[in-house]
Amino acid sequence: MTTLLRPSLCISQPRPGVVIQQDDEAFGATVQELYVNDETVALEQLVQLKKRLRQASNDNFLPTLCDGLSRILHAQYVFVSKKVADGPPIGEPDSCLLALCWFWNHGETAFGSSSNVTYHAFSCPCAYMKYEKILLIPERLQEFTPDNPNAANLPVPGEAYLAVPIFDGEKCIGHIGLMWTREGLEGKRLGWGFLEMMIHSLEDIVLDNILKGADFSTKPVADQVNQTVEIAHEALRSLHSLAPFARNLSHELRTPMQGIVGMLDIMHATMEDALKSQTDATSQSFFDQLKDHLEVIQGTWSSKFPSCRH
Repeated sequence: MTTLLRPSLCISQPRPGVVIQQDDEAFGATVQELYVNDETVALEQLVQLKKRLRQASNDNFLPTLCDGLSRILHAQYVFVSKKVADGPPIGEPDSCLLALCWFWNHGETAFGSSSNVTYHAFSCPCAYMKYEKILLIPERLQEFTPDNPNAANLPVPGEAYLAVPIFDGEKCIGHIGLMWTREGLEGKRLGWGFLEMMIHSLEDIVLDNILKGADFSTKPVADQVNQTVEIAHEALRSLHSLAPFARNLSHELRTPMQGIVGMLDIMHATMEDALKSQTDATSQSFFDQLKDHLEVIQGTWSSKFPSCRH
């Protein structure tokens, strides 16, 4: 029985301060004595996958994840999905999920991936994600969901299904899912509990990638602050442009203006509360500048539209 090289592992010896590592003579035999072979192979592959994920660009992160999980867990389908904001709840007719990445692998010459694919979330395994719990269908997947509307799009029918929900705090925002074909299930060498643990070990890094998104993941906080300042100045210039019409405002216009002034007062108070609760210097600077601009806008409204204060 061969054991995958374990460069990430060292094992202590009876003598204090002494360990054996990959190139030591007794290392392979000791690994086989302490570890289940298929599990230690998968563990080393997981370590290497996480290294690749930490170095991956935002665009390549999910394809790298799905391809890696497919190879480590010998799954024929791997996907990372999130809930669609609008539409019926999961499990109800017409409900859908968005696959941020959909990967299939049926051999070295038959594999592919897609991104941002919307698919049905009713009358299929995903419908049971409405319980926001780990879902396992260990066999006979087609009997479990005989009317699966997504089945026609699968190159090869699935036989088993495992999905782990992804939580942001207390809110479930999506899940990591895997499927095995009948042939793939026969070759599966890891227990369900170990498979579940492997997916859980990647849950946080996947959540972080989903929440970052492609548009603002690398944007410095300083740039965000500068953008806010520019928006505030644009708003201020717009207010000045209204000045010539202030004295001619009718009652119908003054009434909604009073609502605007009231909302500015609420926003100003909210900024003051936010400042009191901030300990991070960058965040405090951001809220402080926003508060200053609100005060400028409040003064402009008061001077240009004094009747709105009454």
